Amino acid sequence: MHLLIGPFIRNNTQSIWVYIQAGFRPFCCPMKFSRLLFRSLAIAALGVLAAVGVRAQAGAQAVIGFDSMVRNYNLITFGNATFSQYGDTEGGLAIGGNLTLSTNGAIANQPNKFGLTSDPTLYVAGQFISNSYTDIKGYASMPNATGWTWNENDKRLTKGGGTLSVSNGNPRTNPLTNSEPANWNWTAMKASAIAISQTLASMSPTGTINVSGGNLVFSANGASAGDVVAFYLDANLLSGMSYNGMSFSNVSVSIPTDVTYVINVANANGQTLFGTKDNGANISGGGYERLLWNILPSTDGNGNPVQTSVTIGSREFQGSILAPLVDLSNSDRVVINGQIIAGSYTHTGNELHYKGFDASGVTFSAVPEPSTYGLAALGLCAAAIAWQRYRRRQGTRRPRREPRLGGLQRRQPGHRAEGTRPRVPRRKHDRADGRRLGRVRGEKLCRGNRPRIRPD
Repeated sequence: MHLLIGPFIRNNTQSIWVYIQAGFRPFCCPMKFSRLLFRSLAIAALGVLAAVGVRAQAGAQAVIGFDSMVRNYNLITFGNATFSQYGDTEGGLAIGGNLTLSTNGAIANQPNKFGLTSDPTLYVAGQFISNSYTDIKGYASMPNATGWTWNENDKRLTKGGGTLSVSNGNPRTNPLTNSEPANWNWTAMKASAIAISQTLASMSPTGTINVSGGNLVFSANGASAGDVVAFYLDANLLSGMSYNGMSFSNVSVSIPTDVTYVINVANANGQTLFGTKDNGANISGGGYERLLWNILPSTDGNGNPVQTSVTIGSREFQGSILAPLVDLSNSDRVVINGQIIAGSYTHTGNELHYKGFDASGVTFSAVPEPSTYGLAALGLCAAAIAWQRYRRRQGTRRPRREPRLGGLQRRQPGHRAEGTRPRVPRRKHDRADGRRLGRVRGEKLCRGNRPRIRPD
């Protein structure tokens, strides 16, 4: 709290003092109290609204962070990855654990879709395990792979029945000695990916999910170009091909131009999202290059992540996926079109397609300073002080006294009985007859100003 309010206090000392004085000022008029209370609550409300804006802007920055982290890779895992009967991957792979290829295939087979860079198109930090033939476009880096032999003439790595050919690559150099991607740190990347996922999960949902006409519809609700629209998909409400008890056969995700969708998926442990290849939902719409599925891990009673496994289903899945703490897999023969960051990954039965995530249309203003929260706290404190002081004054205020009329009984305003003295205001000055009225309430008792008994 000190870090949040500190900058505000340093920059707004005079304003704070004014509100502190106002908060402790005795309230004699309910109108004064109402005005101060309204202003205090207005300040608090502005602070809260600004805080919501900060969260939205943080979400926009997190989307851009994902786009930067995933680079042009089809798949990044922090653990192991396994491929079988996959045909090919259109984009490159970066595997933080071991990579197992159980059938023939090709890696980074469509460089025209992702664009070759100085990064290796196949990077394996652990062991490379294969008893099949694999072709690669671009180049590979496997600095920790053991037992493999490099054939300079054939431009191949071999080990037992496994072969990795870079004859169609560029450069066609030894994967065992090639360097890893530039500025790559697995530990830092995993921490950053988790932070990005948590930031996206904290966004307030601005989109809606409902079933209409057999369609599970994700609606942006009037989003503007540059906006990031957040959704919350509770997988507990998914049961086969129904959502919240209503059946659907199609998932409609029509993303407006220059708008980005972030779908936060919770409580999906052990589930297959949107059915299987043969009996699953179609995903229709467009703008999938601006669609990000943020799959959250399950947690224990203390809120700590636990091992979570999620299967990606549907007839053909669309959109990129962020799941840094999830063991992810595709349902048998389901094609995934997008870029993936996962804890681990298993792919079977079909190709992995590259659909580059694009956050270039995301816009955001500079994030306000943490003093925004100080502003909200100050407004709430001032309102609380004002209310407490007002209640205290209301409870201790003495009843108003009627003016004394020289010992005579009370009369109607403006009426004076014969022989009585005229009413004289109780002010701090001498009467016309030279006698002092007496001490005014609140006046100090001092020499020359002592109260005198007034004759009736």
